[in-house]
Amino acid sequence: MATSKKKQDIARADELVITIGNLLLGDENVAGDDWTSVSLVVNLDGRRSLFGYLYDAEGNAEPLVLEETDLIDHVEELRALMAADGEPWKAVMVQFAGEELRFTFDTDGTSWRLDGDNTGAMVEALRPEVLEEQAPKAKKAAPAKKKKPAAKKPVAKKKPAPAKKPAKKSRR
Repeated sequence: MATSKKKQDIARADELVITIGNLLLGDENVAGDDWTSVSLVVNLDGRRSLFGYLYDAEGNAEPLVLEETDLIDHVEELRALMAADGEPWKAVMVQFAGEELRFTFDTDGTSWRLDGDNTGAMVEALRPEVLEEQAPKAKKAAPAKKKKPAAKKPVAKKKPAPAKKPAKKSRR
C-alpha cells in the first residue's frame, strides 16, 4: 500500500512540475516575448515571493513580473509532496533554457535572496546555462531549388483529312 501511495505522490509531483512550467510559459508577460531563457525564483521561507528574469539571444536580461498567482500555490504543493521524503526546501529556481525545463532546490533559503545590493549579481547568478545544442539556432534560408523547365505540352497536330478516294464509276 505504501508503494502505491509513493507512486501516486511521484505522479502528482510530475504533474505539478509540468503545471508549474506551463503556468510560467503561459503567463501573459512571458508568452510571445523574444526570450531564449527564463529563470524564476519562488521563495517559501517566511513570506512567499517570486522574482525572475527573461534573457534574450544577445544576453540582455529583463525583470520578470508574472500575472499568474496560482503558480506559488502549485510550488507549495510540490514542496509538501517532496518534504515527505526529507527536509522541505525553502526556495526553488525554475528555468527554461532552450526547450529544457529545470528545477533547482535550495534547502536553506539563502541561495537566491534578493536585496538592493545584489540585483546585478542576481541577474548573472540566475542566468541559465544554455548548452550549444539548446541554444536557438538562426534559421537558414532553405537553398533555392532548381526549377525544372516547364514541361512542354504536346501541341495537338491536326491530321490531314483523309484523301478522298475518287468515286468509282459504276458500270451499267
